[in-house]
Amino acid sequence: MLNKVRMGFSDRVIKTFLNKGVVLQKVHLKKDVIHLRIQSDFFVSCNYRPGEYLRFYVGRNGDGFSLDLFRTYSIWSMDQQSGTINMAIITKSNGIGSRWIKYLEPGHQVFFSQPKGKFVLDQTKDNHVFIGDACTMGHFYELNRHVSKGKNVFSFIYDKDSSFFFPDLDGHKKFQTHTLKCWVTDEIIAFIQGLPLSKDNPPVFYIAGETDVCKKLYRHLKYERGLPPNQIKTKPFWHPYKKGLE
Repeated sequence: MLNKVRMGFSDRVIKTFLNKGVVLQKVHLKKDVIHLRIQSDFFVSCNYRPGEYLRFYVGRNGDGFSLDLFRTYSIWSMDQQSGTINMAIITKSNGIGSRWIKYLEPGHQVFFSQPKGKFVLDQTKDNHVFIGDACTMGHFYELNRHVSKGKNVFSFIYDKDSSFFFPDLDGHKKFQTHTLKCWVTDEIIAFIQGLPLSKDNPPVFYIAGETDVCKKLYRHLKYERGLPPNQIKTKPFWHPYKKGLE
């Protein structure tokens, strides 16, 4: 009886304080890459900056309410006129988030937070450099979509398995992709050193993916290249030894 009361309370909390949407479409872009399209009246009028993310409740019936049951996902695109978003999610892990994504089907309800996050586009710069593993592609496609015409975009998207790379929503591959044997940064640093950039027109770097890679590249750019912190944006997307990472 007590468990039923707790589950009822948890259900009311979720439905009262979170936004609600419905899965319209689920497509397997690759073996472990899933494209979700979600509709919600909330998206029609919400305040959104490209690069913000959503926190989804990934529990299922009977799981109750816990912060451990929330996972962060990037928005691949948002259409506020139709109230829809697209998300691209790699499910190569077997964590609770990946299991939830695999479970979802069109018609299922989903619950999520307000858009939030600081890993957004800096429109004051003329040069934008995107660096990250395949998990970051949806996020970077959304940032790239809002770069003003006439500005420059450079990219280094990498992974151990090339099957995780996927095109943007229009079917075009817009980033330079690289298959690396392990999570190392030598190749990425060589890419940075070869960029045709000048101090008179400095770039902003957007670095995302595995935590240790983000830290190493941040240190390289700040301490070895002398870039100020406001030109280096980092966002750890995942860590092999931590769950629920934002």
